[in-house]
Amino acid sequence: MMNKEEHVTPVEEQEVLESEESLSPEEQLEQEKRQRWARWAEAVREQGKEEKYLTLSDLCAWQELERDNAAAMMREMMAQEEYKDICVYQGAKDLYYYTYPTLAHNYVKNVALAQEDDLPHTIAEVVRYESKIYPRATEIDTFGKFPYHYTEIQVRRALDAMAKLPEFADIETYVSGKKKTYIFSTKHLSRDYASSLVEMKEDVRIWL
Repeated sequence: MMNKEEHVTPVEEQEVLESEESLSPEEQLEQEKRQRWARWAEAVREQGKEEKYLTLSDLCAWQELERDNAAAMMREMMAQEEYKDICVYQGAKDLYYYTYPTLAHNYVKNVALAQEDDLPHTIAEVVRYESKIYPRATEIDTFGKFPYHYTEIQVRRALDAMAKLPEFADIETYVSGKKKTYIFSTKHLSRDYASSLVEMKEDVRIWL
């Protein structure tokens, strides 16, 4: 995907060489930069067609670049109008480049979180998002489904560990009248509001 060869005729090759020779050193650098942007954008868009993203790590390996340099080049590229469809999710361990709306922002975030296999961070990210956006408390079995596939024991152990860390002080649990565990963020939902949302949801299920 990333190593496509371009075939040109001898005449075309000569025209390219003559065109490049007529450019100043600054113009040649600018041309090379824009050619690089085009290749990188094509790579990200091709990944998007397969419902995938391009990580900074993969980009550095492909282009043999240092992480800081590659990330800076990507930021500059994404600021250009023709590359406004290229987005980035900053994970705990990597940067994930993708195209929107080919891939939804939340889809990329969730798959990236699962890829990084950092359960406490995953729980916090997902719960804070759902508490803020929907708003709703998150069912504990959410993390047993795609793309996470954690067991309930793993999730409960992670929650126990998170309860001892100040960075996760807003993450709390609520056990419903049906004895199901939900997780919510006090940054976005009060305990009373979260519990009322849960009980209303479960009550509706009873009558459906």
